[in-house]
Amino acid sequence: MKTKHTLMLLAASLATTTGLHAQTAAPDSMSAVLQQLAATPKASALTPEQRAAKLGVLALIPSDAESFVAVPHFADSIANLMSAPLLQMAAQGKQQDILKITGMVKSIAIATGPGSSEAMGRMLALMPSMAALNSPLMEVQATDMDDENDDSDIDDEKQEEAEKNRMERMQKSSFESSRNSMRRAADIMPALLQATNNCSTLAVAELDPSAIASIDPFLMQAKQGISNSDQVMTWHEGTYAGRPWKGCIFDGKNLVQNIILPDYKKYNVTPDAAEQKVINALAATKFYYLCTVQDNKLIISFCSDPAKDIKIAASPKESILSTSKVAFADARLDKNPDLLYSLDKAFAEGASSGLLGLGSVIPAPARTPQITALLKSVSDIAKLSTPDAMTGLLWADKGIHFETTQGATAALDLNSPLQLLKYADRPETILYGECNYTSRFSALMVQMVENAASATHTMYNMIHSTSMGDQPSQPQPVPPQLLSMWQNVKTALSGMDGKTALLVDNKGKLPEILVTPPVGDPAMKNIAIPRIALYKGVANRLRISMAWDKMYASAKELYAQAGGMPELKQAEKNGISTYGFVMPKLPAAAEQHGILIGTPVVLLDTRISISDKAWVIGSSSGYTYDIARAAATGTSELKGAAFAFRLAPIKDMVDKNAPLMKGMMPGAIEQVQTITALIASQIDGIYGTTTAEGNKTRSHLYLRTK
Repeated sequence: MKTKHTLMLLAASLATTTGLHAQTAAPDSMSAVLQQLAATPKASALTPEQRAAKLGVLALIPSDAESFVAVPHFADSIANLMSAPLLQMAAQGKQQDILKITGMVKSIAIATGPGSSEAMGRMLALMPSMAALNSPLMEVQATDMDDENDDSDIDDEKQEEAEKNRMERMQKSSFESSRNSMRRAADIMPALLQATNNCSTLAVAELDPSAIASIDPFLMQAKQGISNSDQVMTWHEGTYAGRPWKGCIFDGKNLVQNIILPDYKKYNVTPDAAEQKVINALAATKFYYLCTVQDNKLIISFCSDPAKDIKIAASPKESILSTSKVAFADARLDKNPDLLYSLDKAFAEGASSGLLGLGSVIPAPARTPQITALLKSVSDIAKLSTPDAMTGLLWADKGIHFETTQGATAALDLNSPLQLLKYADRPETILYGECNYTSRFSALMVQMVENAASATHTMYNMIHSTSMGDQPSQPQPVPPQLLSMWQNVKTALSGMDGKTALLVDNKGKLPEILVTPPVGDPAMKNIAIPRIALYKGVANRLRISMAWDKMYASAKELYAQAGGMPELKQAEKNGISTYGFVMPKLPAAAEQHGILIGTPVVLLDTRISISDKAWVIGSSSGYTYDIARAAATGTSELKGAAFAFRLAPIKDMVDKNAPLMKGMMPGAIEQVQTITALIASQIDGIYGTTTAEGNKTRSHLYLRTK
């Protein structure tokens, strides 16, 4: 009751608050919001000095930097973010502690040097794989605990000997575990280390004076610690770009000579080919962590050759602020952006190629051609979706805006008008999303789904075979009916074009069978649930219809021994055919026990409407028919892609269901209502558009607050 009371008071108090940086009145209709997001921002080109006034820390980043990420008002951005009521609640009274820490950093920027973006992209794609390789190291701890328990009741002299033996066993186990880790990482760690060697990074942070004052004492402690004990790192001081730098050097040769090889010698073991591959890569790795202070700014460099890699711009005209890499932000600098970035084309290419390396963490027996094909599909889609350099901006204005630009995408047709935009304005619409995929992207998506299904089936057979132990296990074939159904799905998709929309509103009802005795409960008849529909444009109606007939025949055969498929019914109106399923007569077991056996219940509420221009599948014949008819004649001035997710219809649905659900969920439904009302009182929804802008693609995502 205390939690419920607190939530209700908080919801009431927050109802009068305003959103982040409320500056302008937003349009009432959702389509108007989307039109506003899609509008091309207009601005004159600014000078480097004008940009520096808004983006100060970037004035030190040299003009030849390939990519950068900057948070130009870090402390202020965090303070504004924490002022949002929902985040204040999440912080649980600790917002002042958070602001005290984040307030030490006024602004920050990180940039990659020439030739580094591709390597950085590969590093980011490969790092999760390296993290996944470390889990087997936990086995050492388990073995250690078992030995400790075995030696607990012997005398002191023998205990000392036992402890010595236990430590030796633990060290040997750790050595073997490290060898196993190197074997598993043999295909991925050399690539990661090579990327590290090819990457130089410069970070600039404007700090509070008290933070600046703590840097020298920290460096003195670090120097002493490294000088006294470290066998891998060495301390380094030097002058680069006219400034004194201090820090350390990681030299892989030291790691190999002082730590790795002595263990092999101790246990009289020779590295195998996989281990030697990793050892050689480590020995060839050397990079510097260095820092310097200029005015109230801490500058940090991560590089392999400081004399060549370290550069600091002397003025805004010599900095990245004078280049086209920052010019994209001119139109939004009046919004005081909280985040901006520019990622070189090579970064996207590196990330895409790194995806293919993820297969290296899969154990060799499971590294099947199907898995390789799946990873290639994912990589191909990533390349198609991110074909060029990417830029982005985030700012606050009656909510949070996130805008990105990149080269002309080959995944979407951005010259087609949206046909179903009017659904975004319907008060019952929860979700509206519409776009037009290119045929190339659609083909890649179908191929990826097929590869994923094939890889899943292969992995299932491998796991099933392993679980059978010594018993012979034959691979489980895919039922021919499923293969036939999939082939006909592909045939049907080939009869559709790229026009696609996903719609969800709050006017759905439970399937008839779930509210009809003896299976269902009539009291649930008026419960509102989301009503979902997927729309695809039609290029060849006959091909789709013929594929559908064959697919249904295969499904009937597949389910013949499991209760059977529901029978089809068909209705014709205004050139639109609508298909549905007839609720079957319940078998005796269902009559007796109130259950339905075998029949795929989800189909009983599925409807499909098809016309010469639209194919729609959803959970209501009226909904699918309405969308199919609207798609045949609908159009709008907005071209490209659009998205809207609204919270008000969800709240309305929860409130409508509350009186009906109180008897079944006493207490719980009131809390759901309160939480929903709390969120809806602060957030209107999330909206987005993707449009063509010359030879660029611009996307604008907007979390709209109240």
